[in-house]
Amino acid sequence: MIFNIILLSLQLVSAGVMVPLEMLPLFYEKISAVLPATYVAEALFTITFGGSNIFSDVLALVIILLSVRVLAVLRISFSRIKKADTAEKPKAALS
Repeated sequence: MIFNIILLSLQLVSAGVMVPLEMLPLFYEKISAVLPATYVAEALFTITFGGSNIFSDVLALVIILLSVRVLAVLRISFSRIKKADTAEKPKAALS
């Protein structure tokens, strides 16, 4: 829960919606590259005000989505393996 609050706060600051990204310190400029809110904000600005191709923003969001999905699958797989190991140990001890 705390991790989500921290990430949400970082995304709100580094997305470039409240303050332009160029005016933020270097830390926020660097962290904005890996947070999805930046690409959503850029895509919305492109749609609203016109501009260049939106494909790069959509591609970045798809890459972030796929990365998160892979991490979620790995996390679930490891937790199931751990549960299976802990469930088998007490049975073996009883035999």
